[in-house]
Amino acid sequence: MTRTTKVLLGITAIAVIICAISLWYAFNKPKNTIISKSSKAKDFVQAEAAIIKKKIDKNGLEHTILEETNNLLPKNLMVSGDGHDKAFVDSLIAQTDIQKKEITSLTQLNQTISGKNLRAVATIDSLNKKRFEFEDANLYVSYTPDGDSPGTFNYKYNQKLNIVAFNRKKWFLGADRNYLDISSNDKKGTINGVKTLSVLREDKPFNAKLTAKAVFMPVSGDIALGPQIRLRYKRLTATGSQLYFPSIQKWVPVAGLEYDLFNY
Repeated sequence: MTRTTKVLLGITAIAVIICAISLWYAFNKPKNTIISKSSKAKDFVQAEAAIIKKKIDKNGLEHTILEETNNLLPKNLMVSGDGHDKAFVDSLIAQTDIQKKEITSLTQLNQTISGKNLRAVATIDSLNKKRFEFEDANLYVSYTPDGDSPGTFNYKYNQKLNIVAFNRKKWFLGADRNYLDISSNDKKGTINGVKTLSVLREDKPFNAKLTAKAVFMPVSGDIALGPQIRLRYKRLTATGSQLYFPSIQKWVPVAGLEYDLFNY
């Protein structure tokens, strides 16, 4: 068996393995519960995102990890108000000039900030009145008694709320899962829940590209290069190239068809 034959057999074996994996993946691909365009209100996308876990980082700050994979909504249903919590959407945009057709995502955080047994400090203000104060990196509170009346207090609160969106696969051929990592610079803050809806971005069914292409054929040692046009409709792609082969000093037309078995 010649070396060339061995190379061709090896390439063929790899191609067969890839096709087998692709076909298995096509039939066993995990399905996200995303409403279809024809869905009715019975298929309801919950705005409440699932809290996966909470963890403490090296600075002692709590991170809340949420999965929002199932909070995707097709644009037509966002506009029509079907298949999701319309009241939630309306409450967020009611006082704005944002139209539903313009929305890409909405998020609402439910957070509790609490502290116990915080030590106050007694001071004298500019009017020679006694005042009690508490201050840390985020919160300032002062209380001024006023004789027999309840008195008055002032407060100021500053917070950095960090939201990182990321996607991750559960295994290398698995579907992308969408997550949010939410954290605050205030250790007294706790995320109780998050409501979120994102509008599903759909690829255009038709796409055209003009590219430059170069090919190398190991069996003959030939190379070729030239322009190529790619026309894609959904998962089917047609290609047309005009390639120049220096070895024969000729331009040769090349046509091809491709079909996406899976995307990774």
